[in-house]
Amino acid sequence: MRSLVKCLPNNVFLASNPVDVKWGNFSLLRAELSCMRDLLARSGTWKYLINLTGEEFPLVTNLELVTILKRLGGRNIVDGPYKVTDKHKVRRLPDELPFGLKPFKSSTHVALCREAVNYIMNSNISKTLLNLLQHYPFAEESFFAILEHNQNANFPCSRHQFQPESHNSSQKIFGLNSVKFAPRYKQWAGFNKSKCPSKNLQREICMIGVKTLPEIVNKSYGRALAVNKFPWTFEPMAWDCMMTWHHNRKVQELKTGTIDPKFYQNWRNASKT
Repeated sequence: MRSLVKCLPNNVFLASNPVDVKWGNFSLLRAELSCMRDLLARSGTWKYLINLTGEEFPLVTNLELVTILKRLGGRNIVDGPYKVTDKHKVRRLPDELPFGLKPFKSSTHVALCREAVNYIMNSNISKTLLNLLQHYPFAEESFFAILEHNQNANFPCSRHQFQPESHNSSQKIFGLNSVKFAPRYKQWAGFNKSKCPSKNLQREICMIGVKTLPEIVNKSYGRALAVNKFPWTFEPMAWDCMMTWHHNRKVQELKTGTIDPKFYQNWRNASKT
C-alpha cells in the first residue's frame, strides 16, 4: 500500500492513525473518523466524503459522480431511516440518547458534505454520541442516521437543513430527492441462497457474480454509486466484464462530452417505482 501511495502522491494517502478493523465492532467507525480527521487537515477544497469498502465496484464514472454531487446541491446521502425494532434497540443502542435524540438506523454507506464532516469532528452532540455508542456493536449503522434524521441535531446538509427551493427544475427531473437512490447496490437474500443468483451469501447479502451483471448494467446503473459485496477473487470474470463496461463508458464520454442517456433514464424509472 505504501508503494501504491508513492505512485499517486497527489490524491492518495494512508491514514495517519491506522485502525485494526473488526466487523460489528466500533473499530469500523473509529477507522472512518481517523480518515475524516486526516481529510479535514489535508485539504480545504474537497466538498464531499464518500466511504467505501474493499469489496465494491463503482457504478458511475467520475463525470457521472461529479454530476450527481453537483445536483445534490450540498445535500448528504444517508439512506433510511430504517425502523429501529425493540430487538435492535436492546442489542445496539442505549435506552435513552442524549440531547433528546431519537434512535434511527441506516446503511453504513454515506456521502457527507464537508460541513457535516467538520460537525462530526467538533460538535458536542457528535462527540457525546460517539462516546456513548463506542460501547455498542454496529455503531456505524446508527451514528450517521441519528445525526441525519434528528432535526434537533442541526446536522449540516441533512434533510432538515436542506433547502429544496434552492434547487432548479433539472434536479427534480434527475430524481435526486427520490428515496430509490442508494449509496450502494446490494442484493439482500436473508439466509435463503435460492434468492441469490450466485448462490453465495455474506452476512445475508448476495456475493456479486456473473449472473448478476445484467441486472447491474441494465437496471441498477444510475441508481447507486457502487456495487457492494463484489470482491474480484469471487468470480474474476464478472470483475473483468465490469472493468470493460466501465472503461467503455469513460471512452464514450471522452468522445461525446456527455453522459450516457441511460443513466438519466434509470433515474426517472427509479423515481416512478
